[in-house]
Parts: sequence; C-alpha cells; structure tokens
Amino acid sequence: MAVREGVNIVVSGTIDRIASYHLTLRALDGVTGNALDKSEVTAETKQEVLSAVGRAAADLRKALGDTTPMSTQLAAAETYTAGSLEAAHEYALGQDLFFRGKFDDAARHYEQAIKIDPNLGRAYAGLAASYNNMGRLSDAEAEYKRALSHIDRMSDREKFRTRATYYLVTHNNARAIEELTQLVKQYPADMSALINLPIAYFYNRDMSRAVEEAQRAITAYPKNYVARNNAALYAMYAGDFTNALRQAQTVLSMNPAYLKAYVAIALSQLGENDVASATETYKRLATQSAAGQSMAAAGLADVALYEGRSADAAAILKQGVDRDRAEKRTDAANRKLATLAWAAGDVSAAEEVMATNTRDEHALYTAAHALIEAGREKRALAIASRLDAQLEPELQHYGKLIEGEAFLKRGQAREAVAKFEEARHLADSWPARFDRGLGNLALGAFAEADADFETCVKRRGEATAVFLDDVPSFHFFPPVYYYLGRAQEGLGSASAVNSYKQFVAIKTKGDGDPLVADARRR
Repeated sequence: MAVREGVNIVVSGTIDRIASYHLTLRALDGVTGNALDKSEVTAETKQEVLSAVGRAAADLRKALGDTTPMSTQLAAAETYTAGSLEAAHEYALGQDLFFRGKFDDAARHYEQAIKIDPNLGRAYAGLAASYNNMGRLSDAEAEYKRALSHIDRMSDREKFRTRATYYLVTHNNARAIEELTQLVKQYPADMSALINLPIAYFYNRDMSRAVEEAQRAITAYPKNYVARNNAALYAMYAGDFTNALRQAQTVLSMNPAYLKAYVAIALSQLGENDVASATETYKRLATQSAAGQSMAAAGLADVALYEGRSADAAAILKQGVDRDRAEKRTDAANRKLATLAWAAGDVSAAEEVMATNTRDEHALYTAAHALIEAGREKRALAIASRLDAQLEPELQHYGKLIEGEAFLKRGQAREAVAKFEEARHLADSWPARFDRGLGNLALGAFAEADADFETCVKRRGEATAVFLDDVPSFHFFPPVYYYLGRAQEGLGSASAVNSYKQFVAIKTKGDGDPLVADARRR
C-alpha cells in the first residue's frame, strides 16, 4: 500500500501500560519495511497520552531530518491533542466509517466526540461532511460554521481541510480549489484533499478536470467507496454514462449498501433512456434504508416526470414529503415540495418552501419557476431577491435566472436574454444555457437558440442532476428536443422532424403535455 500511494516512510506505534503509559513510535521504510528509527516517551496519566504522542512524533521527525523547530511541532500537535483520548477515539471511528460510506454511523461517532469534547473542531467538520452526504445541507452548513469557530485549535492541515469543505458547501469554488491545492501540495497522500479537490472542480463545472482528479484519488485509494463513487458521478455529469455505470457497479460490489452508487447507476441508465432499468434500480435503493427510500422517491418521481406522467409523480412526491417530514429530512422535503409545485402547478407547495427560509437553490429556484408559471410573479421575484442577496455567485446566478424567466413570461424576451446572460457569466450552468435558448427562440434568433439547445444536448450529463447535488432532475432534459426542433424549424432545417420525434418518443406514456401535442402537429 505504501508503494502504491507514494509514501516513503510508514510510522507504527504501540502503547504499553505498567505503572504509567509507555509509547513507542517506529519509522519503517515504505518499500523494504526495514526500521529507520524510533521514539519512546512516557505519559503518567491517560489524559497526557495525546500530548505524549505529539512529543514522540516531534522526536521522530527530528531524527528523520525534519528541521522544523520542536516548539513549532509541539504547538501544532497541541491544537488537536488538547482534547481527551476518548473524544479522539470517537473521532477516529467516525473518520473510518465516513470513508467507508457509512455516513449515518459516522455522524453518531462525531456527535459522541463533540459531547465528550465540545472544542474538537474537526469533529464538527466531520459531522458536517456526513450531513452533506446525507443530503442534510442546512445542517451541514450549520456544523461547518461551528467547526470554524474552533479553527484556532486546529493544525494547519486541519485548517486547510475545514476551510476547504466549508467553501465547497457554500459554493465558494475558487477558494476551495485554492485551499485544496495547497493541501495536496503539502500532503500529497491526504485522502480528504484527494477526494475533495475533484469536487471543487466539479462544482466549478470543469467536468474534465473533475474526472481527471477523481482518477488520481481512486488510484491512491482504490478501495475507498466515496472516491470511486464520486468518480462515477463525475463521469455521469460529463455524459460518459458507460464509465459511470462501470464505476458505480464496482462500488456496489464492494459495498452493496452504498446509497449514492444506486443513484449514479439509475441516473446513468436514464441518461441512456433505459427507463425500465432506472426504475428497477430506484426500487432496489428504496429497500436499503430510510434514507434510501427518500432518495428513491425523488428518483422515481423524476422518472415519472421524464416520461410525462405528472399525476404519478405528484403522488410519489406527496408521499415522499410526508415521509421526509416525519424523519426530519427538511431539505429533502423542500426539494420534493418544490418539484411538486412545478409538476402539478401546486402554488401552496411553493409557498411552503418559501416559509422554511431555506437557502437551498434547488428548492428555491424550482419553487420560483412554478410560481412564475402560475402567474405569481411577485412571490417568485421575492425568491430571486433572496438569492441575489447571497455572497456566492452560484446562488446569485439562480436569482438572475428567475428574474429572466419573469421577463420571458411577460413577453419581454430581450430583457430576459440579458438576465440569462448575466446568470451565465456568474455560472455557466445547464439551466442558464437552456433559458437563454428559450429567450433567443422568443426573439426569433433561431441560430443562437439552436446553438444553446445543441449545447444542452451535448451537456446532457449535467441535466441528470441539474443543481449538481446528485438529486435526480433529468425531467428537465426532454423539452430540449422540442425547443431544438422549434429552432431548427425556424432555420428551415429538416432536422426539426427528428428532434420532435425524439421528444414525442420519450413522452409516449405521458398524460397530456401540450408540448407533445404541438410536436406531433409540427
């Protein structure tokens, strides 16, 4: 393992207790296994063991040629070791479970670590990361803020990790890349850095770089479920569904209970228009756990909407909202409510989302879109104002999209296109391209609309979960074919017929979409 990961020296340790605690650290050559040096220290009490580890490590580093002053090394070690051994143990258990993809179990150990030592900042960060992977985004952001309040007690390495993951959750992608690049440079085998750096590029919509960095992570840690499934998801977002399926199926062969592997598989199957297989995968996901049932409900509703079965989707979403609320999955409930508002024209569902005061762009943008379609422009623009007021460009860009959609609904296409262009400069997202295409189509700028919709087709992988949150949303994709047909028809291209046929073929089981009737007529 040391050879594969490029680690030259491996440190092992033992603790023997006689009258006191005797600690021994041994440095071994990573290739031959030969002993290079060792350090021995004694701790009189259990409470002194963690600080004794710091002293032993400083001695060993000096023996191996580290020129960092011992006082500096001990100060850095003290930022972590000021807590109790029991808290460190719980934190270590949480870390192990987290990197095995058992986020619920990991969260419980991080919570126990915090209970023992409320000042252990990295435990808050671990809890936040677990919540983030469980889809509890509001809780994740709150825990990251608590972690940052204890950043003065962290080593430089821990500070890099904590700040970087906070930036990821708050969509400050440039700062996340900056922190993680420094972390990888200083600690090339750091698992957290190798896993999170591709996430930062992914959120920046640099899919090719995300795929590249993810490969680096799984080369270093081939048995890490999180890293490998992330690689599957990046391939999916990049539109490489075959590679995504292969990677995610490998994850399930390693850990059949890893929930997001099912999501990667189902969305990749749907990306290839294999509706039956996607449906079966979501049904399997629903049998795994309560969290799996929540994720599967979102997926099955997405499949129904993809096919145009709005009534089926509404029924699935309503049941899902009730279940999520009972299980206190607030963010998941809000997203389902917003999708229900969009799918069924349920204004009350959109108002419920607004009442939660959420910052989740998935829920807010979808609810606003539904409100605009229902003629409730003022309420939609209130959501836009909420998003515009955020610091993060990603959130601001959704505010601009809402404002542009309001202009488009009023028939002010030129003003709409200007807003969509503002949004695209903030974040070159799939929805920004799609909306700009709609605006250009309304202006009669058929060549420009054709280019935008062609881009949406090429970037279809991003539409699988259009908010980049791994929550299924491929139902946004089929209308691209209809509007592409409209643009092609405006250009006098014979390709329009094929685009309309592709749209209609997806919606054959639908229950009355007026766009389908128009596509058939055309």
